[in-house]
Amino acid sequence: MQVSLRVKGVKKFANGIKGLRNGIQNKRPAFAKVAVQYRGWIGRNFQAEGGLHSDTRLKWKALKKSTKENRRKGGGGAKILQDTGALKGRWEISSGPSFARIKSGVHYSSVHEKGASIKPHVIRPKRGKALKFKFKGKTVFAKSVKHPGAKIPRRKIFPTNAQANRDIIVPVFGEHLMISYRKGLRKGDR
Repeated sequence: MQVSLRVKGVKKFANGIKGLRNGIQNKRPAFAKVAVQYRGWIGRNFQAEGGLHSDTRLKWKALKKSTKENRRKGGGGAKILQDTGALKGRWEISSGPSFARIKSGVHYSSVHEKGASIKPHVIRPKRGKALKFKFKGKTVFAKSVKHPGAKIPRRKIFPTNAQANRDIIVPVFGEHLMISYRKGLRKGDR
């Protein structure tokens, strides 16, 4: 007794695998999308004032009353890390064949990402003869002030590695590989 087996679609499947291989070799489009997705996640995290983190311990600490009072417009509608919008709005992205990069355009972003302590120090005017600032709702002029030091709380701007993998990297690369496979299938139809 002889058994023969005929399988249809093997050539098409092989073309799909070739497309998948091409997708694995050319990851540039996926890395570009990862960079864009990261920037979007950061923007949404600012909107949520740190509330996008799946770990509730990473939610941003509320502003102190004194901080709100010294904000523009007397603190009305004050949002965490968004007084001027510079930190929220200045994120630069780049990508290449094997990387996605996002960095802040402001020098103090890492202070907020990691938290920091400021030692007590004297502040003097850089230009002019006096400092001008608001204190308890009143405008004050002084030749110098003694800053008592401060602790800047950690306000995690970026997603954790686990969250980035789950929300950004795995979905983007999964979609990239599926698109590559389908392109390979279409090439087999020609």
